[in-house]
Amino acid sequence: EKGAPRRKMAQLPRTARVEWLDDGNPWPLVSMRNVYILAGMPTAFQRMFQRAAKDGRFDNARRWVAESLWLDADEEEVLEALQETVDEFMFVEIGSYPAVAAEGRRRLNIAFESFDAAAVAAARARLVAALPPGLLVADDD
Repeated sequence: EKGAPRRKMAQLPRTARVEWLDDGNPWPLVSMRNVYILAGMPTAFQRMFQRAAKDGRFDNARRWVAESLWLDADEEEVLEALQETVDEFMFVEIGSYPAVAAEGRRRLNIAFESFDAAAVAAARARLVAALPPGLLVADDD
């Protein structure tokens, strides 16, 4: 049937919420619980997000916070300090990522993520304080 591909692209789960806002835009806002389905084109995505945010639905939402730092070290050199930091900050996701192709002194990236910005900053500060001298790479290095 000629229209079948278009209908298939338009299929949504029954629990999806479809909002046709009266603002002249051709795309509906589609969501399921706290997940929004937005267009993939960056400009359309941004416009759709701004349309959804106009009514305040994202106000006071918890925001995921992320920070990272670079070290001139192998993982083994910082493992003890890293594990102590992980143990102390259970509500901060801490990841260690060796560089695939090291750029200068940037050999190991440590990422800190949480909904709690203060905890992220404290975990980062705790690790930095526990590192042997000379391993932390400045942002401009």
